[in-house]
Amino acid sequence: MTERLAPGVGETFGGYTIDSLLGRGGMGTVYLATHKRLGRKVALKVLSPELARGEDFRARFLRESQLAASLDHPNVIPIYDADEVEGVLYLAMRYVSGPSLQSLIRERGTLSTGDSLRLAEQIGGALDAAHRAGLVHRDVKPANILLAEPDDHAYLCDFGLAKLTTSRELTQTGFFLGTVDYCAPEQIQGRPLDGRADVYSLGCVLFHCLAGQPPYIRETELGVLDAHLHAPPPELASVRPDLPRSLGRVIATAMAKDPDERYATAGALAADAREDGAATRAAPTIPLSTRGRRRVGRRGRLFAAIVLLVALGALAVAIVIATRGNGSGHAETTTATLRTFVDRVENVLQQAQEGRREIGAALTAGLNCSISPHEAGQRIASVADNRQSILGQLGIFATPTQPADDAVTFLQQALQQSIEADRHYRDAFFEAAQSGGGCPPPQNASFRLAARSNAGATSAKRRFVAAFNPLASRFGRRTWTPADF
Repeated sequence: MTERLAPGVGETFGGYTIDSLLGRGGMGTVYLATHKRLGRKVALKVLSPELARGEDFRARFLRESQLAASLDHPNVIPIYDADEVEGVLYLAMRYVSGPSLQSLIRERGTLSTGDSLRLAEQIGGALDAAHRAGLVHRDVKPANILLAEPDDHAYLCDFGLAKLTTSRELTQTGFFLGTVDYCAPEQIQGRPLDGRADVYSLGCVLFHCLAGQPPYIRETELGVLDAHLHAPPPELASVRPDLPRSLGRVIATAMAKDPDERYATAGALAADAREDGAATRAAPTIPLSTRGRRRVGRRGRLFAAIVLLVALGALAVAIVIATRGNGSGHAETTTATLRTFVDRVENVLQQAQEGRREIGAALTAGLNCSISPHEAGQRIASVADNRQSILGQLGIFATPTQPADDAVTFLQQALQQSIEADRHYRDAFFEAAQSGGGCPPPQNASFRLAARSNAGATSAKRRFVAAFNPLASRFGRRTWTPADF
């Protein structure tokens, strides 16, 4: 049976008109859409058709809509609708016209103490509400925190990895769910989770906001996971010596390896952070995503000018000190995280390259009739499933720069189209086996659909290599062509 493809811009899908693409992740695609009857703008999350084939993924997606919709808290993203269209699952939620925390950190490097603590308070409240309802989010990260303009109201979104702690675990034993930069040790080990796993993740997010980098910078994802398991919590003072050491101790408590040694609630973490960070945020702050101007009189302008002159003098001294001392620290951090990103993408590409070889071998053998059409279809189906897991890895990648984010988006598009082609080739051989046709197998409709998907994949691959190869060359890594993977 031919599946419905993901909707395109301008199309109607489940009572919604697709306005634009907002982003892609491991589970599917998010669109800006308009409810046709109500005229309401929503963020429409559409599950990838390939993922929807698996009952585990379907169960996770349906649970996301049921559990998230059951929460009533001002800092939890509201869910409006969940349904299925021709085998494709979707979720409609409030559209937030503002950046994610991930984008904000990428733009600014670090956030002020006041801004960071207000975010911790809001997200801490959302997590405590979820925990009281028996939910553990399990994927608290900057990409899942949205900031509504103009007042920077924070929303926690994407409960796709959440579960009722009182229900049977949905995931396979040993199957890790979460984002490596922010995951708790017990989550990595596959042990039972409670709300303190989210407290750990919130501590990691708060560290990232203040330090401008995740808690553990390592060469590989395995290295990051090992650090979560065995390395002591990082010293905030090592990257932000201007902040109170007591604030670093609050984060270290949140990131304790033993859940019993952490804060019992996210609200308790936020309260202690607020108390210990109070000295650094005595001055009022202005919204994160907008910077308004206040009308002042002549006396106010004179006072402001004096303050500005003093501040500029202090800034000049600070720049000289930073240049002679640790002024390159942030650049070095960005370079280190970008190098790690390139290594992770290269690992994905090597896996994709091996999958391409296996698909090519199965296609050649099937078309040459050295194996039966049924066996060719089975081999292709097996490789396609493996390639799907590769695509899922990209959904949890931290992208330190905009070019890196563009590269991941293009690679996701390319792999999605390649997997669609694989599925069509599989169907083509299975149809040939059922029809009992001759050799070579007849070029049926599924072969033509596969060719069309391959053309789309090649186009996306060209965009990917144009974005990724300059990053790879920067660190002396190999460059890629569309034919390589």
